[in-house]
Amino acid sequence: MKISKKDLSLILYLLGAVFAIGAIFYGNSIASKTETLKTENEALSKEVAYLQDLYDHQQEYQQESERMNLEMEEIKEQFPAEVRPETQIMYTNGLEAKLDVLLDEIGMPGTELVTVAGDFSVPTTGVTTDPAATAEGVTTDGTATETAAVSAAATSISLYRTPADLSYQASYKGLKDLIRTVNEDTDRKSIEQMSVAFDNETGNLRGSLKISMYSLSGTDKEYQAPVVTGVTDGTQQLFVGATTLNRSGANLAGDAATADGKAESAETVESNEE
Repeated sequence: MKISKKDLSLILYLLGAVFAIGAIFYGNSIASKTETLKTENEALSKEVAYLQDLYDHQQEYQQESERMNLEMEEIKEQFPAEVRPETQIMYTNGLEAKLDVLLDEIGMPGTELVTVAGDFSVPTTGVTTDPAATAEGVTTDGTATETAAVSAAATSISLYRTPADLSYQASYKGLKDLIRTVNEDTDRKSIEQMSVAFDNETGNLRGSLKISMYSLSGTDKEYQAPVVTGVTDGTQQLFVGATTLNRSGANLAGDAATADGKAESAETVESNEE
C-alpha cells in the first residue's frame, strides 16, 4: 500500500499532537506530585527541627516539668479533702476562742462545685498532629503542650466551695485580727462579703461576713475530722437529765425508807415505856 506524502504528513502531524498533549498532561502530573512532596517535605522538616530542639533542651524541659509538678503539689496541700458542717463549726469556735470576736449566728448553706473558666488546651495550627506525639504532650506544629498533666488533673480533681454566713460582734482590733487570720490560714479560705456597723450600746463593731472554705476532691488526701476538746468518748448515759432524775428518785426512795425506819423505832420505844 502506498501512502501519499500528503497523508504521511498528516499522520506525522497527528502523532506529534498526541505526544505533545501527553507530555503536557504528564508534566502537569509531575509538577503536582512535586508540589505535594515539597509541602510534605516542609512539614516533616519542621517536625524534625522541633523534635531536635526538644532533644537539645531535654534536660531543661524535664527540670521545668519537675518544678511544675512540685508547684502543683504545693497548691494541692493548701486544700483539704472535704469541708463538713463540723469543720465550719469548730473553725468558727476557734475564732471566738482566739480573737476578741463574738459570733451570734452561723449559717451553712452547703457545699457547691466551683467551675473554673478558661481553655487550658494549646491549639494546633493547621498541621495534622501525630496521636503518639499528642500523648506525650507534643504537637507537630512546633507548639509544646504544658497541658498533658494539667488536662489529666483537671478531669480527676474538682474544686469545691463551702460558705459560712456569720453574724458577729467585735472590737476594732478583733475585726482586724479576724481578717488577718482568715487570709493567713494554711487551708484556703476567703472573705466573700462583709458588712460593718458601729454599735452605740457597746462601742464595738457589729455586722456580717461570708467566709468561704475551699476543698479539692480527687487528691490523695483523706477527710480529717476536727478535734473536739472537752467531750468524753464512750459516755454511758447520753441523756444526763435522765440520770439525774434516776438518782433523785433513788434518793427520795432512800429517804422514805429511812423515815419509815425511824417511825417504827419510835413506836417500839413508846411501847416499851408503857
